[in-house]
Amino acid sequence: MSGAGLSANLCEALVRIAGEERRDFSLSFAWSSEMPMEQPSPPVGISHRHVGALDVVAKDLRERLGREEGAVLNGVVTKLHRDVIPREATIYGSFLHEDAPRQRRVRVELRAEDVDRAADAWPAGLEVAVAGDLEPRGTGVRMRRVTRFVVRPD
Repeated sequence: MSGAGLSANLCEALVRIAGEERRDFSLSFAWSSEMPMEQPSPPVGISHRHVGALDVVAKDLRERLGREEGAVLNGVVTKLHRDVIPREATIYGSFLHEDAPRQRRVRVELRAEDVDRAADAWPAGLEVAVAGDLEPRGTGVRMRRVTRFVVRPD
């Protein structure tokens, strides 16, 4: 559905517009005179029932689109989280599987053998490649079940 323009972010935004009371509302569009539309664009009504459905769809999209097995993240370690077990690192980078890669911060659960590698890469700003499974976390993703953690040479 996201390929057609429907995203979890859009659904959640529409739910927020309705407020806690989930009030009915409508959206109208005013097109630019530089790019006129040939067809009329009447207001779009969003009812209480629509808001409920949008809420369910947003949660479903987050759940389905956030899971990916065997994803590869390329980036740099920006933080080590020593206060959690298993140890975690935040890596700022992009995923190989994305058609239009974008930079993001991803919390990665480290295996015991990866903690020293991450600690060495962090202050040097070395690039790392991490393979593992993605799971939804808030509005982003977290990487768990890491199968590979490689520090790339300078």
